Amino acid sequence: MNYFSIPNDTIESYLKGETTFDMLRQKHANGKEENSALLHQFLAIQTNETMVFNGWIESNPVLRDFLLFGEIQQPYVGFGNIQKHILYPNFQQYIGLFFPVFQGEATIGKEFKDYLKFLQVLTDEKRFQVEQNLQTHLRIQLELEGSKCKGISDAKEFNRAVSYFLSDEKVELFISLSQGSERVKAQWVEAALTLLADPKCTSNTAHFAFQQLSKIELNQILKASLDKAIHRFKGVQVKAQQKKGISRKTKFYARVLLIFLVVGGLITVLFTKWQDDLETPDNTNASSLKYFSLAERFRVDSLVHSQSETRPMDEDTLGFDNSGINVSVRNAFVNEKAESLYQNLLLGLNDYYLQTTQKSKEAKSERTLLNTKRFSNDKTLPSLQFNNASGYDVLVIGFENKKGKEVCSWLVKRSETTSIQTRRNWVFLILPGTGFTRKEKMPFCEINYNYDYCLYANHTFVGKDKTNKILFNGLAGQEFEMMDQQSVFLENNE
Repeated sequence: MNYFSIPNDTIESYLKGETTFDMLRQKHANGKEENSALLHQFLAIQTNETMVFNGWIESNPVLRDFLLFGEIQQPYVGFGNIQKHILYPNFQQYIGLFFPVFQGEATIGKEFKDYLKFLQVLTDEKRFQVEQNLQTHLRIQLELEGSKCKGISDAKEFNRAVSYFLSDEKVELFISLSQGSERVKAQWVEAALTLLADPKCTSNTAHFAFQQLSKIELNQILKASLDKAIHRFKGVQVKAQQKKGISRKTKFYARVLLIFLVVGGLITVLFTKWQDDLETPDNTNASSLKYFSLAERFRVDSLVHSQSETRPMDEDTLGFDNSGINVSVRNAFVNEKAESLYQNLLLGLNDYYLQTTQKSKEAKSERTLLNTKRFSNDKTLPSLQFNNASGYDVLVIGFENKKGKEVCSWLVKRSETTSIQTRRNWVFLILPGTGFTRKEKMPFCEINYNYDYCLYANHTFVGKDKTNKILFNGLAGQEFEMMDQQSVFLENNE
């Protein structure tokens, strides 16, 4: 059935017999026989109540054009207080009579997302029917896009394709789906995990994927399992150790992928159990996580649990060959204050990713972390000169790794060159972020994967010159780099 934009006074005149059908057909059917039949159907259901609904539709030009032509000129924004009206449920049923079938491009993009926004005007029953019809389209497109990504041999093109697969438009699209579409949501998450297991995936793409996947709305059981898996992983103090030739991106990717593998196993087990009674057998799909064996998932899970044992991670589990990446329990700092601070930083990182605490405001005039001291101003000591050409503020934490010694800190702001005085064999943490808060647990308002990586790395100062120069580089949102051309820092492998 089609909707026709006819003034209510004209409809009322027709219902009273004052206006003939031929008069309306000439104006609203354009002389076409098929349009005449549709117009007759439309007029046959008109009542005083539907004329109220017509007025609501006409007051919303975006909805009116969508019902008339199936076109989306602007995103649908809703009605405001009409949803509270006693007749609104009847209005939803009325809209369902005219709701157009999706006729857009065969891609999951903005047009598809905008179409889904109109589903909120439907009854739950009608919305479920529409979404079920759309799920076939969604599944086909997910498989096509996933297969296309897998077939790309060039690393840059592969990562670009993966980023598109996990774009903001995709996230908004899946968030807009109702609970009746949980299966296709899970398929998207699992398909993303498949792509992240590819060795061509870079740390930037992996980090972006981690953020995007965390936005998707799943049912309470799956969401709780995801949070629990991430919490368990963050609670284990692991450190990616680097052998010669292994890049920083690979090290970070390994840590993120480990989270995904653990979460992926939980998704498959819990989702299969939860979904059995949700849909009919016709809508049942096998899990796309089948490329991970059950044994491999349990090996990853046992690794996360193992805090008392230091052993290499099974490289096959991560999909790397001869990567040289090991995961081990770190050794505590001898300096008790430094160790306490480090433990707080780890807890803060965990809370930040789980979003369990509110973000702090920036302390713009402060330069030192709480409960730490400024570095010495003794000019007879060697100096470290930091030139911050990066897009981040950088917190420098330094200490002598002995019992009873103090911990020092200083913030090197963006586009700034500053110097500190230090001693040989001091240990340093270099932490990049945005918006310095001074707080021990989370010293920045905003962080990304660079902070995560740098927290798991520390350096010993071994410079021999009076002045030792360090350059910080990397645009905001990109990889942070510490350029140590004089080799004044020795990276510690605990």
